[in-house]
Amino acid sequence: MNFSERDYYLGFAVFGGIGPMRFKLLLEYFGSAKDAWMASEKDLLTINLGNKLTSEFIYFRGNFSLTSFLKNLEKKKINFLTEGDRDYPQKLLQINDPPIVLFVLGNNPQLLNKKRLVAVVGTRLNTVYGKNTCRTIVSGLTVFGAVIVSGMAKGIDTIAHRTAIEANGATIAVLGAGIDIIYPFSNYELYWQIVNKSGLVISEYPPGFTPTRTSFPLRNRIISGISEGTVVIEGKKTSGAMITARYALDQGREVFAVPGPINSPT
Repeated sequence: MNFSERDYYLGFAVFGGIGPMRFKLLLEYFGSAKDAWMASEKDLLTINLGNKLTSEFIYFRGNFSLTSFLKNLEKKKINFLTEGDRDYPQKLLQINDPPIVLFVLGNNPQLLNKKRLVAVVGTRLNTVYGKNTCRTIVSGLTVFGAVIVSGMAKGIDTIAHRTAIEANGATIAVLGAGIDIIYPFSNYELYWQIVNKSGLVISEYPPGFTPTRTSFPLRNRIISGISEGTVVIEGKKTSGAMITARYALDQGREVFAVPGPINSPT
């Protein structure tokens, strides 16, 4: 089977040991993902990947079947986007570490480059005030054609997605797990509603990837990165919502915070 350049991007994304920043260096040094994939051990060591990572990559490369993986994606109706693809979010190309690949479930990948993408994030332990405020804001944004972006976590994220769907709007869920891993599983129905009702589920993690402590914070850069602005509805200083807000500020995006009750810790 003849592989395209974007297929080799896929190989690096599945390997996982080489993140976006290192991948950039590989492209600069070798000129293409294909040449980087085919590189000798000597050449890989030349660019300071290190002995351990180089050995792990060579072992992975020798045992990984791109053909089988591509067939599995097709079977599960999972698409993938690389930076050269028309539907890859152009806003992500403006951040320091855009995902090597974005896995996509849904029938409308053009949503990723809509003008009005707004992230709505917040605590998993929302109050009634937070819920009502979220519903009001999301309903209003949807009326004006905004696409609601969130992380499908419990609490505010779930409320934001559901409200967008109820208002016949579009919503994008950015996962911190593999594209086919529904987490939390209590959002099984929501996951498929998003996929089947003019929305998208996306992830930089391949099918089968089990979420880790770092994968959730890292995905937050994508939530803010594809969005024009981020709205925070309840969130403690150490929460994922605050991580998303900091990413948004670092990326030069707008951040909006909903005032909370004066006696509320969030």
